[in-house]
Amino acid sequence: EELAARGHEVHVVAGTPNYPEGKNYPEYSRGRRCDETVNGVSVHRCRTVGRHHDAFMRVVNYYSYVMASKRYVSRLGNDFDVVFANQLSPVMMAEAGGRYAKKHGKRFVLYCLDLWPESLTAGGIKRGTPLFALYRRGAEGVYRSADRILATSKAFPGYFADEFGINDAEYLPQYAEALFDPEVCRKKPDGNLDLMFAGNLGSVQGLDTVIRAAAETADVKNLRWHIVGDGSECGKLKKLAERLGAVNVIFHGRQPVGKMPEFYSMADAMLVTMKPGTVLSSTLPGKMQTYMAAGKPVIGAAGGEVARVIGESGCGYSVPAGDHAALAGLARRLAAGGADPETGERGAEYCRVNFPRGGFMDRLRHMKILFAGFSKIKYMPYMNFYLSAADRESSEVHVIYWNRDLADEDLSALAGVTLHEFRKSQPDDAPKLSKLKSFREYRKYALSVLDEVKPDRVVILHSLPGILLYGRLMREYSGRYIFDYRDYTYEGFPPYGRMIRRLVRRSHCTFVSSDGFRKYLPSDCAGKIFTSHNLLEDSLRHRNERILHGTESDKIRVAFWGFIRHRDVNIEIIKKFSADPRFELHYYGREQEIAEELKAYAARIGAENVFFHGEYRPEERYGFARNTDIIHNVYMDKNVMSAMGNKYYDGIIFGIPQICMKGSFMGERCTEAGVGLECRPADPDFTDRVYDYYHGIDISSFCPACDREVMRVTEEYNDGKRCCSEFFAQG
Repeated sequence: EELAARGHEVHVVAGTPNYPEGKNYPEYSRGRRCDETVNGVSVHRCRTVGRHHDAFMRVVNYYSYVMASKRYVSRLGNDFDVVFANQLSPVMMAEAGGRYAKKHGKRFVLYCLDLWPESLTAGGIKRGTPLFALYRRGAEGVYRSADRILATSKAFPGYFADEFGINDAEYLPQYAEALFDPEVCRKKPDGNLDLMFAGNLGSVQGLDTVIRAAAETADVKNLRWHIVGDGSECGKLKKLAERLGAVNVIFHGRQPVGKMPEFYSMADAMLVTMKPGTVLSSTLPGKMQTYMAAGKPVIGAAGGEVARVIGESGCGYSVPAGDHAALAGLARRLAAGGADPETGERGAEYCRVNFPRGGFMDRLRHMKILFAGFSKIKYMPYMNFYLSAADRESSEVHVIYWNRDLADEDLSALAGVTLHEFRKSQPDDAPKLSKLKSFREYRKYALSVLDEVKPDRVVILHSLPGILLYGRLMREYSGRYIFDYRDYTYEGFPPYGRMIRRLVRRSHCTFVSSDGFRKYLPSDCAGKIFTSHNLLEDSLRHRNERILHGTESDKIRVAFWGFIRHRDVNIEIIKKFSADPRFELHYYGREQEIAEELKAYAARIGAENVFFHGEYRPEERYGFARNTDIIHNVYMDKNVMSAMGNKYYDGIIFGIPQICMKGSFMGERCTEAGVGLECRPADPDFTDRVYDYYHGIDISSFCPACDREVMRVTEEYNDGKRCCSEFFAQG
């Protein structure tokens, strides 16, 4: 219905309704209502035999639908663009879809909710038996016929890989069906603890755990267990309750959807149980999202995804699958103290963010995303900001990067990403004409990748790729690209500035790496311009690194890490610090021509307290932080006076004061936030000012200042992240 509401023509092939009673509903029997339109969706119901309540009739039911659906689709014309199979049990139900897709050359997408042949084990059919082998061959045929497999559990893709050698199955959890208003479903306090299971009473659910837990708590007067629903195990569960004396279990039978809010409002918490010991026990059943969306606290007697989501969301309580003693113990504690109502609120919020209906529908469409970078991967850490917002499990991600020094790098973190390497040597200080030639070659290469990949979404990771791909972006990707603006080197050239402004206007959204860049961009686009902040999420796990783990020294250790550029200002800094024995100066970073000049200068003047350590891996910064007292964050080049360097964020996260150039945007930010010092290395009292500043720092106020700045930056970072997530979710 959601797809139809979005303008798609949707045709559903289904069977005759007969579940759970096992008899075909009278209003659908004898071919009645086999074709109808439901909320804009055309539905055809193939005549099937009711499943009744024995194994033989269940098999007849299964195969009657398989044969009827194949006959029906064989008569359909070439009118559909894609086939989508919502695969429950049995897996053969998807055969008709696969057959139609193969016949007409259509894309076949299979959404796996029940894993076959693994589901057979829950019904007592053991691996290694002829029947299991038979269904395994059938299941493999169905799964291999699919162009794309989506799965409701994170455990399923691993099963497909191990069992069938299918390595590209993707995880897509069911969305939260917001059927019930949380306010209507809220229980009024009455002194009792009511725990409820609502849904199918099948073997996979392992509901004997609930009955046994109820029997162990029969002495708790204010504790009641409710089971709402019907299914193949209902009779067995009632007999077990009677045999164990579980008089505190109330079976309510199958109820219409319209009455469920009334039942939800009876419960303090909802139960999710899974039979232990199989891959199926790792699934996240759809009822979980429904419970959470209704604002109900959840008690899980399950492992895998159920336990993970409960722990991650804080929506309730969890015990191991099948552990009735642990479930009984938990129920006793809750009966004595009551369930925390805030767990339900947390679950509802988690659902809104992680299981949105709209986002689910968007992701059904296979998306290709292209990131157009302009340097080596390790010099684009900000790409992770966008990568983390894109769901790489359900998207085909491509990255263009420029290997300028022709050296190999560790790309293991981008497993699953298709990398397109533009390999051409170009030093940072290459002549302008040489750069222009390289830019033209990069443009030719990037356009060829665009032609090959045909992405649905593009992320431009630097101003220059935006300029070089300008024509293609304007013609084919208006509103379908993110523009990351982080360099205004060429703003003085009017045509360049006009192109930048148009790139901003036609983008879905634009990100600046510094608020200092906003003055160069159209003011009427302010609502879609975000600050990305070069905030590495891994760095946040190292908050206050220096304060907690720092080493002591009798000298003030000043450190620079990153690209070593800006010769003149660094010569001034080396000259000043080398003449002051109170300091040590350390440089960590790639040593190209300017770094070599600085090393030569330090050697020439006999600077014994200036050290060059060479290139480093990003994670090695945490070690630098422990041995650094002040971060050297001083730049004088006019092109970076508006920028925000990575070291600014390192400073506020690691708890290290920093020095910045007087008049720079970073310097102003340091002063305003109280996390650093603005200064001019050319001033005669430069080192005295740095010395006095460092020894005048009050840790009791400096650390909270860093925390406030991290909080401000994180809030802006998350605002941008939400925008990115929406961009990728739109497909």
